[in-house]
Amino acid sequence: MITNGLQSEKYLNYSGGFGSFNTQRHTLAVGSGLLGGKFAFDVRGSLIASDGYVDRARSDLKSFYASGLYLAKKTSVKFKVFHGEEETYQSWYGISPEFVNDSKLRTYNPAGFINDSTFYDNQVDNYRQTHAHLTLNRHITDGVNAQVSLHYTRGLGYYEEYRVGEVLQNYFAQFPTSDTSDLVRRLWLDNHFYGAVWRLHYEKNKWDATLGRRHKSLRRRTFWRCHLVGVAN
Repeated sequence: MITNGLQSEKYLNYSGGFGSFNTQRHTLAVGSGLLGGKFAFDVRGSLIASDGYVDRARSDLKSFYASGLYLAKKTSVKFKVFHGEEETYQSWYGISPEFVNDSKLRTYNPAGFINDSTFYDNQVDNYRQTHAHLTLNRHITDGVNAQVSLHYTRGLGYYEEYRVGEVLQNYFAQFPTSDTSDLVRRLWLDNHFYGAVWRLHYEKNKWDATLGRRHKSLRRRTFWRCHLVGVAN
């Protein structure tokens, strides 16, 4: 993860571009510069979207970054948060070799297949993640610096798919093994990751030493959600 260093002057920047298959990219960044020699704020947002080369292989990605900095003679405190989310149509299944050499078939995407003329429009991968960091730096004495950081990451998302002729007992215990149906299912990922890092750094003359420790915890769960399409057979 690369973030900008301290910008002493206020700024406003935009960058963007366009490409094939309705591809576009936009980034807008704004910063306060150093206010009163003690405070600085930065915000940045980005958007990337494309229809994709492969059939229905659209993508929609958004992100933002924001930070605030406090500077004192011997102390600095920085808080930053960054967030990203994406929704992309599934297009990772590949095709047979004979399709590659056919100009009409090489973009074929089997994902979301319902029948010969119909594909499921919401066969997507959808995920979002948010990070928050708080860092305190303190100059203790000549050659000695201390740092404490707290971090938290929240992730939540799923992939959704249309399934043809699934055995319902694999999902619902009350159905006999002979019952089948088309269904839409989502596999969810739900996680929390948080922790703290501290470090004491000494550098003077020929000495360079660091003492530190990290504490972290991850809570994660995955689960299915699904609903029937039509009537069980």
